[in-house]
Amino acid sequence: MVKSVSKSNADSDGFVREDSSLRPNEPNRSNDSFSVCRKLINIDKKDVCFELEVNQNGFKNTAIFTRDDVFSQSSNVINFGIPYFSKKTDWINFISSIEENLPISYCHNTLGFYKINEQLVFKADCAIGIESVYFGNFDVFSKGSYDEWHSGMKKCVMQTLPLQFMLLLGLSAVTIGFLGDSVDGSLLFLNYSESSYGKTTGSALAISTAGNPSSHTKKNSLQLDYGDTYNYRIASLSGNNGFPMVIDEASMISTRDISGFVYACCNGQSKGRLSSDGSQKEVYHWKTCCISNGEGSLLPHCNNNQGIRARLIEIQFDSITESAKQAEEIKEVINNNYGWANKIYAQYIIDNQEEVINVFEQFAETINQEIASNPLASRLSRKLSVIVTTSYCAKKALKLDFDVNGIKDILLNAINNQQEEESLDLCKRVVEFLVTDTVTHKEHYNLKLSNINYDLFPNNCYGFYNNFLKDKTHTEICYFPNQFKKLLEQGGFTNPTVCLKALQKDGYLVVDNDGHIKIKRRINGVTTRVYVVRFPVEIISRQ
Repeated sequence: MVKSVSKSNADSDGFVREDSSLRPNEPNRSNDSFSVCRKLINIDKKDVCFELEVNQNGFKNTAIFTRDDVFSQSSNVINFGIPYFSKKTDWINFISSIEENLPISYCHNTLGFYKINEQLVFKADCAIGIESVYFGNFDVFSKGSYDEWHSGMKKCVMQTLPLQFMLLLGLSAVTIGFLGDSVDGSLLFLNYSESSYGKTTGSALAISTAGNPSSHTKKNSLQLDYGDTYNYRIASLSGNNGFPMVIDEASMISTRDISGFVYACCNGQSKGRLSSDGSQKEVYHWKTCCISNGEGSLLPHCNNNQGIRARLIEIQFDSITESAKQAEEIKEVINNNYGWANKIYAQYIIDNQEEVINVFEQFAETINQEIASNPLASRLSRKLSVIVTTSYCAKKALKLDFDVNGIKDILLNAINNQQEEESLDLCKRVVEFLVTDTVTHKEHYNLKLSNINYDLFPNNCYGFYNNFLKDKTHTEICYFPNQFKKLLEQGGFTNPTVCLKALQKDGYLVVDNDGHIKIKRRINGVTTRVYVVRFPVEIISRQ
């Protein structure tokens, strides 16, 4: 029978060695040794862990176990190499006596800005504002030196505006983590261009502000890709309030998955779900900046909801790096020096909170005025302000000469181009959808005029052909307003007003002499107002 091992068995090196004389009927294990190094209190989960170290034949290994695992001698603890005590009370008494004198440390699993006891702290490899070390899944531990990283930025990055922009995307995660609910969700930027134009280098540069930029350490990297499952991507964002994430290979994402992920990523929380026993599963939250890479725009593959356009911001650079040599120089710097900048920038924000908020609000107002013609201006302006605010504040915090106006111009041009392309693309998609519906669902327009009841027309009847149109080069379909909106929603167009404006701008929607978009049409002596869409005969059938 195993007898308890008292504290007097502890050697001068801090290890507790078992005495074989205490267990004559069991194999000699005098070479086995272990140490309970310290107690860790997790400030996120509010639970207690123990750091254990085993020393077997000169090989040392350290791991963290929950308090419950240790006291219960779980299989995890035994398999780690801790000797098994057949008399459980001996083990519990021994660990209890050790616990009383253990040094206490604090740890965390989440990252970025949090308030603890009404104090703003920034959780990184070591927290700013509280003594705590990171025990999460990502490699966010600083390497090399900030001075080397800073020198590399001045030499290789700051002369190229697209590289400045990518660097700021990484730092902007800190800004949005601080601003929190002042911004409508998280940021998601798609950087797209043909291959070999510096997208990978730009993304690694952004990540270097916060952690290991190498995508080869994918298990621990802040870089994901769309080949990962949807749930894995969402879980990886959980608890992140200030560290940039890269989601690479946009071409790998399925059309069905794009819109759902864009919404979830930018909304900053996962869907509410129930477990098999009916209890609520944990809802994940985050506030950060995600950078996506691809060789083409994602917007045409999203559903037709305008909300996507308020969330996903696409940037197209002719080239991010100016040469292969420049890209290699950047990689050399950031692969050996990373994880410093976001902590220095976070400290600046903590010390200048009111200033950062004021700068953000001023830029948001200015940008809102400059994109006032955009129907999403009020929402987009606050997102864009995060990046411009970062350029302004990081210029002071990091002593790097960011081109604030140049960065703002990149964003404004991207939004204006996106609006122009969306206007043309939207009309085309609406027309294609309406034409397809007339061909595949003829019953939607099979209205018997002699029996029409304007209060109770069939739910599946969306309108009727104007068979008396004298212009034989076009066909008119008259849509009942409520049914037209219903039809558009079925096609994923959740903002009918925007769709009508697009149709009107491109000459498909008929308006009367007073500019009204609801046109009077007389049917069997009864006048009603309808939306009239006029299609060229070559794209629609009269059948």
